[in-house]
Amino acid sequence: MANLSMRKLGAELGIDGSSLYHYFSGKDEIIDAITARVLSHIRPHTGPIDDWKTYLVETCLKVRRAVAVHPNITPALTARRQWRFGLAVFEDTAQVMSANGIDPAYQLVIWESLDALTVGSALLTTSAAWATSEIAAFESTFPAVYEAVHADRVDEETALELSARAFLTGIEVVLGSGRPQQ
Repeated sequence: MANLSMRKLGAELGIDGSSLYHYFSGKDEIIDAITARVLSHIRPHTGPIDDWKTYLVETCLKVRRAVAVHPNITPALTARRQWRFGLAVFEDTAQVMSANGIDPAYQLVIWESLDALTVGSALLTTSAAWATSEIAAFESTFPAVYEAVHADRVDEETALELSARAFLTGIEVVLGSGRPQQ
């Protein structure tokens, strides 16, 4: 997205880039529109929620899948706070958390942590090839790291699901008394 310009976009579309200003105020507004479009299929739930943690994990996986289809959107998700496009989903998940006894004081922390895991998962996917090739030079110096990098891995979606479930299970344990211990 850093290389996006109105001129380049116009050329790609076969139009004069300056005509885009009729529809958008600038590059940031275009990036917002692209982000909104990529995330537009992620909607609040309908019907009862049997397990709040599973619901939150499934929401993370939906975001991860959307980003996997459009990996070039990942820098926009990290460079700017794009979560306003998910306010309806956050409202829904906040209601689900409240219904399951999660104090509203902790809901934003949970949401932002899951967002970081999800977007971080997408970022790590784009850098995985680099990391694997770079670490090969350190086989004798860092053998355990080398072995871990070259071991059979679970796919990215399974890794995100495992991380999100572990995080939410930890949150449930820590908040079991109603407040984190100081």
